[in-house]
Amino acid sequence: MIGKRLLTETEEVVRRDMMDAERYRRLLTQTGLKNTKARILVLHILDHASSPMAADEIFLCLKKIEPSANLSTVYRTLETLLKKEIVLKTTLMDDSKSRYEFNRREHKHHLVCICCNHVIPVMGCPIDEYAKSLCSREGFEPAGHRLEIYGVCGRCKKE
Repeated sequence: MIGKRLLTETEEVVRRDMMDAERYRRLLTQTGLKNTKARILVLHILDHASSPMAADEIFLCLKKIEPSANLSTVYRTLETLLKKEIVLKTTLMDDSKSRYEFNRREHKHHLVCICCNHVIPVMGCPIDEYAKSLCSREGFEPAGHRLEIYGVCGRCKKE
């Protein structure tokens, strides 16, 4: 019984991954990009990441799936996906590393730990009304905004 359940769970993971791959292929095609294995795998890694990832972190994940992958391919892939706005890039304060995340087309902000660089997404927009009011008062036409709050995460505070 356990073996059968495990097989069913494995089949479900494979089915979900195949559906994800098809979604990434459609996204690449819609944006005029070729479907390459590297692009699909990088999208898969970012889509399933719990927080934005640096290129070297993406590379380490990719290397587990595709041992022949190299870091320069990751950088080229990220730049291409960035130009087509399929991924978003952010650079944290006091850290020169750029981090990337799958663009879900949702408005999001982050809490950033200054000790371990852990990034926690903030759902909702805590400054939306203030930003609208400020722009209205100044006659400013906003194109967007980002909010990153820096501090120490709960895990680092315990250490």
